[in-house]
Amino acid sequence: MKDLIATQLVRYLEGRGVRHVFGLCGHTNIAVLSAMANSKLHFVTVRHEQIAAHAADGYARVTGRASVLLLDLSPGLANAATGVVNAALDLHPDGGDRGRRAQLTLRQASASGSEPVRRRQPV
Repeated sequence: MKDLIATQLVRYLEGRGVRHVFGLCGHTNIAVLSAMANSKLHFVTVRHEQIAAHAADGYARVTGRASVLLLDLSPGLANAATGVVNAALDLHPDGGDRGRRAQLTLRQASASGSEPVRRRQPV
């Protein structure tokens, strides 16, 4: 039997040394949460996506380890944008997993007016 993509994603995150995943349970990420039940990953559930993004950023700042967001497409992705942008502009090692091929492109504007830099790409 073939592995589900959710199982492969969990194995990939474990292989990269990820320990914590922040987010909310939703119908689009239930397969990933199910795969995480049999893994070493710890899911930190919160009440709002923005809290998850800031928690992941804080975790990365304090520990120096990468953290991951597990989000629903919209409005979950939009709700987390503030925390993700904050982490990206401060260059902290958190990632964002966005379901259903959503793509969030973050731009960092410099004082010199140089071209924006693509910060995130689809997983």
